[in-house]
Amino acid sequence: MFPALRALFRPRRPRWDWMQVEVTTRCDAACVYCPRTACGGGWRDEDMSMALFRRVLAASRGARHLHLQGWGEPLLHPRYPDMLAEAVQAGYVVGLTTNGVHLDAGMDGVLVDAGVDLVALSLAGVGARNDAVRRGAPTARVLAALDALREAKARAGKALPLCGGRPRDDNRTVAAGRMLFGSVEDAPLAELWRRPAYAAFRAAHARGTPPPPCEGCIKLRVH
Repeated sequence: MFPALRALFRPRRPRWDWMQVEVTTRCDAACVYCPRTACGGGWRDEDMSMALFRRVLAASRGARHLHLQGWGEPLLHPRYPDMLAEAVQAGYVVGLTTNGVHLDAGMDGVLVDAGVDLVALSLAGVGARNDAVRRGAPTARVLAALDALREAKARAGKALPLCGGRPRDDNRTVAAGRMLFGSVEDAPLAELWRRPAYAAFRAAHARGTPPPPCEGCIKLRVH
């Protein structure tokens, strides 16, 4: 009886769906909107130790998806391949977001062989717009990295990691889109929320038929 009572009143572990783990605060890009850039010399560059990572891995039990990325560029961590492998072996759906600069042939092979589920590449527009905002991570290099990762998957005969949304068209340009429902500069947030276009957008997601540009989002395919 007493063990049952103790179990009844024992604090419950929180249940998470996704866990985001920042394994490094270092980055070699200088995106204008990033806290690293804003903080300048006040930012501290540091890598998470493997000992701490393993503690986080154990503490995240019950989560489904582990996303190994933060404000830093994760591929700069010298033990990143080991972290990915241990996260996959622990049974998590494993993803990451990268600026693409260090996504070379060697790292492509690591991601494919480790069984990583999702790789997202950061862009803030296409062409000159991205290059002005995400200094050090030009569009051409990011798209080349995406192509190289797809080729590595094809050579290995593997479907993972998921690494792209809409394909390029015949002119080798990226099909992109955006949706705007208004601005808080023009109307209160509650009003924007109730607008028919925004309501229709939410209803489409609830039905499982997301509208463009969301229909090509790779995050919808890891649920």
